[in-house]
Amino acid sequence: MKNDSTRKLTEGGMIAAFYVVLTVLSSLLGIANGPVQVRLSEALCILPALTPAAVPGLFVGCFLGNLVTGCPIADVIAGAFTTLLAAWLTRILSKKIPEKPVIWTLPPVLLNTVVVTVLLVTVYGYSVPWYLLAAGVFLGELISCTGLGLLLLKLLRKHI
Repeated sequence: MKNDSTRKLTEGGMIAAFYVVLTVLSSLLGIANGPVQVRLSEALCILPALTPAAVPGLFVGCFLGNLVTGCPIADVIAGAFTTLLAAWLTRILSKKIPEKPVIWTLPPVLLNTVVVTVLLVTVYGYSVPWYLLAAGVFLGELISCTGLGLLLLKLLRKHI
């Protein structure tokens, strides 16, 4: 029993650390924030399909990643809880629809499209029409979560 708990804690911690590192890297590359975001860390949002430890790991990673890259506190909190909900839903979908990995990526793509668009308008003060902001966020999430996420899943399945 103890080994299982230790393993899950270690997995969650590693996922959180990878999320932070990839968010910082994305920020340094100038692709982590703004109307079109292609956060490399969002590829990790597929991991709840492989391990339950990814759910809290992604939550902590998003919270810390947003915090260390200088996001306003509203974004830090809203982003982390959006990621937590998306990770939980991804975990559920992966169990209910195991043969359709592309469906597993929908929670982070759709939830982030809504929440990040709202944050861009209310917290960051973007005056671009909301539907253009939403389209940009959706595209970035599709690239990160679906494109990179499914590639990551394929690579991990070869080695698990």
